[in-house]
Amino acid sequence: MNSLVLRGRREDAIRRAWTGRPNAGLRAAAGAYGLGVDSWNLGWTVGLLMPARCPVPVISVGGLAVGGSGKTPISGAVARHLADAGSEVTVLTAGFADEVAVHAAANPDVRVAGGRNRRALAIEAAHEGSTVVVLDSGFQHRRLHRDLDIVTMLVDYRGNRRRLPAGPFRERWASLARADATVLVRRQAPRTAATYLYDELQRAFPGMHVATARILSSGLQPLTAAARDIADPKPEVAVAAIMWPDVFFGALGELGLSPGHQVALADHASVDQSTTSAIVDRAGAGGVVCTGKDAAKLLASLPPTLPIWSLAERVVWEEGGDMLLEGVVRTARLETSEAGGEW
Repeated sequence: MNSLVLRGRREDAIRRAWTGRPNAGLRAAAGAYGLGVDSWNLGWTVGLLMPARCPVPVISVGGLAVGGSGKTPISGAVARHLADAGSEVTVLTAGFADEVAVHAAANPDVRVAGGRNRRALAIEAAHEGSTVVVLDSGFQHRRLHRDLDIVTMLVDYRGNRRRLPAGPFRERWASLARADATVLVRRQAPRTAATYLYDELQRAFPGMHVATARILSSGLQPLTAAARDIADPKPEVAVAAIMWPDVFFGALGELGLSPGHQVALADHASVDQSTTSAIVDRAGAGGVVCTGKDAAKLLASLPPTLPIWSLAERVVWEEGGDMLLEGVVRTARLETSEAGGEW
């Protein structure tokens, strides 16, 4: 199997440091970054900065770390549950086209919008008839008041807990204190790993609701006519432009797939001409499999005659999932976010 890493050398070196010991330069940069983040958060905590309220309840699904913690599938599952319960839901993302596309494909009947000014988007959604707003990756978006704050954490992660760029964390571990609930997300990690982290959170944050969920691969979704004509897909190239591409490659292995070439791109990376050529050259008649987030960009870049599949996933709630979803529905039924929410 051949791996083609198309991330910058600096980015790749930083990621390797996250699972080892970062050097003094990275640690110093993390200290400066952390000072800025702590000052920013202090302004909100002491009331120097005030979040805007939305006319309808706002539920945030976010994380402490950059990328890969399951925020998008969990926020999609929350939106699906709310829609099934009768709410008019709008999902707001930070504006990345791939995230908007994933939500639109997963829940076609749920409105999705993306942009940096999610405060304005939330108010617009309320005026257009939405009864609840779900923020994907919203934990750090403190400009908008939220009635329920849910944080996702990837159990599979085995690196350090330092802040950027010495580690993948945007905020310190103690920031979890302002969350209402935490969802421990596991992919290939065993259930015992989730149990260990569950116990740690219960000790550190007594009273916080902790749920666990498993994100399972549910097969390949054909994206082109050429792919639909193949009864037994054996894609030759696997493409992932996500924070932890090895997680995606491992999921393919669980389905019995072993593409001969693995292409790892930067998180949310676009696909330029040279990347397109490299993928096509390696794909041959076997075709390409990609993550759900990469589907739209690859369809726009690769030849339509090429067999292309995306990896379909589903969320399976484990411990505490029912209670979490009950809290989500209860929050969504508040008449207005002015009423305040309770977990």
